[in-house]
Formats: sequence, structure tokens, C-alpha cells
Amino acid sequence: MRAALVLPVLGACAFNLPGGNNNPKDGPTDTPVIDMPVIDMPADMPVDMPPPIDAALCFGTFSRVCLETAPTAQLSITSNINTQTSALCQQTTQNPDGACVVAGTTVTLTGTVVVAGGRPLIVLATEGAITIDGILDGASHRTSTSGPGANSPDCIAATAPKNSGGGAGGSFGAAGGNGGSGSGGVGGIAAPAQLATKLRGGCAGSTGGGSQPGVGGDGGGAIDFVASAVTINGLVEVSGAGGNGGIRSDSGAGGGGSGGLIVFDTAALTISSLAKVVANGGGGGEGSGDFANGSAGFDPNPANPGSPAAGGSGGVNGGGNGGAGGASTTLTSAPGANGINGIDGGGGAGGGTGIVHSLDANPTVTGQVSPKLN
Repeated sequence: MRAALVLPVLGACAFNLPGGNNNPKDGPTDTPVIDMPVIDMPADMPVDMPPPIDAALCFGTFSRVCLETAPTAQLSITSNINTQTSALCQQTTQNPDGACVVAGTTVTLTGTVVVAGGRPLIVLATEGAITIDGILDGASHRTSTSGPGANSPDCIAATAPKNSGGGAGGSFGAAGGNGGSGSGGVGGIAAPAQLATKLRGGCAGSTGGGSQPGVGGDGGGAIDFVASAVTINGLVEVSGAGGNGGIRSDSGAGGGGSGGLIVFDTAALTISSLAKVVANGGGGGEGSGDFANGSAGFDPNPANPGSPAAGGSGGVNGGGNGGAGGASTTLTSAPGANGINGIDGGGGAGGGTGIVHSLDANPTVTGQVSPKLN
């Protein structure tokens, strides 16, 4: 189709047109012809629009995701997952939290599977149940991997320590502790606890003060289970890591990381008697002396979910000990303990617990969960 633009002749209105008489009192004059390009526009030109989302391919309530195509087979997870690079991550048309979605008609997990990477993890069964018989490790560890989506950009920053003070513990479901004072300086002040309004990881502990401070531990990861039924017979963990000790020169230690987030997006949750679900905070590090390093805080021990991760201690006479991380099987949140004041470097504080959230109002829980389901 060829479209040509035609200018109407304007008589009564006064317009300054090039090449014509611009004074209307002088009477009519020739209207100039303005050459305009002719635009070719095919009648069947396609409009560049995204394809509509198929509601039948959308799943979940807490973090609703839509797949490009539905899985056609069961998924058995037996090897580690990096949420940035894994071939198991499905293509999505809607994914508000940027998660790696691993999906099958049903999903089972056996053995030990470590999950790391910058994106949260969603485990999705489109037609049946999810069963976890092994270990799903989405925790952060002081000397190795960090959990999926750890150290969320939504974390609230703590107040930094001054001089040789210890770093504050990371805060998420519960507040971290405050760092201990060191020689000539106060410890960091923890941020307040936060609600889980999206699928996101926990928050790192603060780095200590001084010239060679200990670095704070990473927050735990984020994992969401989406299925008609979810059964946990093994271990699921998204705990935070322990903080590092100060490194000589009377430096403050790092705070422990907070626990992360576990969501059970199901109407039928079972956590069996042998199961453990853990989102505890890491222990804070120990402040350093003039020439001696402080000891690091401990990562939580998932075999004992209700036992707080210990802070670093015993390495330096003048360095403040680290505070214990948050843990509780009876409360929905538990704060980290404060770091101890030191003659030299201040102790780092423990991280607060993360969040374990269930959309099943009446779950069957005979195993251990820390912090308690909310």
C-alpha cells in the first residue's frame, strides 16, 4: 500500500509559508507546494510484541514463575547446582525474583547436592510432589561456597565499627548482634530485622574496624519449593557463614552472616522425624592483638539445628571473643549475640536467623526446624 500526504488549502488562517504572500490583507495568493516523501508501508507489517503468557505454564504463589515450556519427565537431582550456569535452569517468561527454576513433573533429590550462585533457587514439580531424601545445601560456608542468592541487594546496611571495633552480625529474619568495642573504637551496630517480601538470600556480617580487620561472613541462600506436596526426609540448609577473625594490628573481627530464606509453597508439607530444616546465623570472629590473629567464628552445625554457632575465641588474650549466631527450634526468629569488648580488637557479632516460611497452614512437622516455621 502506498500512502501519500496531501496538504489541505488553508484560506482564512494566517500561516507563514515559505515562498508565499504572508500578509492576508493582500488577498489570495498561490499556496506553495511542499514536497513530502512517500512512505511505503506493507499492509501486513508485523507488530513487534511479546507473546502472551500461558497461564497453564505459571506456578507458585510466593514467587510466581511462568515457564516457556512445561517439563514432560520426572526430575532426579543428584549433582551440584550453580544457579548462574546450570543447564537445569529453565527458560521462563515471568520470573520476578530472577531465580534459577529447576523443574520436573515430579522432583526427587538424593545424595548431597550443594547449591551456589548469584540467583535464588526454585525447585518446581508441575504435576506431583517434591521429595528430598538427601542433603540440599544452600548454606554459605566461610571457607568455600556461598548459598544461592546470598547477600541480597535488599539487605539494610549496618552501622560500621570505628577504629578497632568488631563488625555487626548480619540481619534478616532476626537482627544480628552488635560488634564489641576495641582499643579506641566502638563496634558496629546491627541493622533491624526484615520481612520476606520476595525470594532473596540473607545478609552478610559487617567487616571489623582497624587496619587489618576480619571480613564478615556471607548470608545464607534462598530456596523455594513449589509443588502440590513437599516431603522433607533429609536436610535442607540455608545458614549464614561465620565471620573472620581480626588480622594482627589490634583489628576488629567480622560479624557472622544471617540465615537465608526457605519457602514451602505447597498445600501439603511434611517434615519427617529424621528431617532437619535450618536457616541459622553464623558466629562472629575474634578480635586480633598486636601480633596475633583472632580466631574465626564457626558456621552453624546442621546436625544440631537448635545449637547456636559459636563465636571465635582463644586465639588472642587481648582480642574480644565473637558472639554466637542465632538459632532456635522454638522461636520463629533468634538474634545473634553481641561481640565481646577487647583490650585490642573487638569481637564480631553473631548473625541473626533467617526465615523458614510455609504456605501450608497445617503442616506435618515431626523433624527439627530452626528457626521455627512461620
